[in-house]
Amino acid sequence: MGSFSFLTIADYPTFDNKNEYYREVVNHLFLPEDFVCEKRPFSSKNKLYWGDAYNDEKGKFFFKGFRQTAGICKRRLEIFGTNLLSVKLDWDNAKVKASENNWYSAEYDFNIKRVSFTAYRKELANILTNKIITYEQERDNLHNSLIADGLVICGQSIPESLYSILSLVPDEAIVEYDLTDISAAGWIKAEKVKDDIRFEKIIILTEGRSDSEILKSTLKLLYPELFPYYHFLDFGGFKVEGGASALVRTVKAFAAANVNHPIIALFDNDTAGISEMCKIPKKLPNNIKALKLPDIEIAKNFATLGPTGIAKVDVNGMACGIEMYLGVEVLSKNGQFPLIRWSSFDNGLQKYQGYFENKDELQSRFWQFVKDGKEWPMPEMKLIWESIFNAFCSVGNKDLT
Repeated sequence: MGSFSFLTIADYPTFDNKNEYYREVVNHLFLPEDFVCEKRPFSSKNKLYWGDAYNDEKGKFFFKGFRQTAGICKRRLEIFGTNLLSVKLDWDNAKVKASENNWYSAEYDFNIKRVSFTAYRKELANILTNKIITYEQERDNLHNSLIADGLVICGQSIPESLYSILSLVPDEAIVEYDLTDISAAGWIKAEKVKDDIRFEKIIILTEGRSDSEILKSTLKLLYPELFPYYHFLDFGGFKVEGGASALVRTVKAFAAANVNHPIIALFDNDTAGISEMCKIPKKLPNNIKALKLPDIEIAKNFATLGPTGIAKVDVNGMACGIEMYLGVEVLSKNGQFPLIRWSSFDNGLQKYQGYFENKDELQSRFWQFVKDGKEWPMPEMKLIWESIFNAFCSVGNKDLT
């Protein structure tokens, strides 16, 4: 009869596999620290999958598998470019593949090409919400086909099909990959599965060492569940040249070398950064994205010092280095904010470049907070990370119907 592994999303079973498990599913959704090995009562066995097989079973068993929340699993897919738009595009392609390969004329008894994306999503939500499951394996309509094939339609890619399901359940819903059965039967060593997880790291390039170190630290503080997916350029170890112009050269070099890794180049939101960013070719490979630090509310009316004295102006796009994003508690001292000093003038942009004179002091305060284990609001830093997390997601006005 064999042994089975399966994924559950909000308790609904999908991606079941006989005597094996879907490595791609594990790689997309989980990290080694998500692995769970714990005793559970037999009464906790998923009833949608096992039916009444364990109703009369007493005692406990060792659950072995992975466990995480739907929100975190969804975000892990998003950072590599999966979102509702990519799900829609994948759905359209899947319908074409299904028709070309006669899947829905030979095995399925309905016309998949007539099913809209909206209808597919509505039926998926209906099945998930009402926990509808049957064991007849009928494929005479969309409803029965989704149930028979674990909420997936032939031709859909694994990341997009996972995201489609995850986007219809609450972020706090539990996602589990149950390896118990195939582990107990000797098909795999469940503990080894966590060591076999593989994914491509996203490389983040910045203008300098301090930018990279601060970003690395805040990622670990704010989003530890995503920290392993990113890699930061080592400025110190390899004496890499810093500055906005050097970052442009690095981006061009990676693009020319056809490097396949996902790469994000992050420029300061100041005059020098934007001026250099304009020198990057508009058409970069799909795996390389050039971003600037986002505009922020706190910078819209900030005190500056120039030849005419002190004036409050919008310094977005002129003087927002990484220090501006460290939170009010780092920026201010005894309720006072530091001044931005204007320096060189950029003829191309017709703007001055601004900077904090006490930049080193601000960074020292930040690192002291980190060392002390202090927690403080960093809404501006979160905006940086949101832009990074969404860098590879498709955007546009495509009709999601």
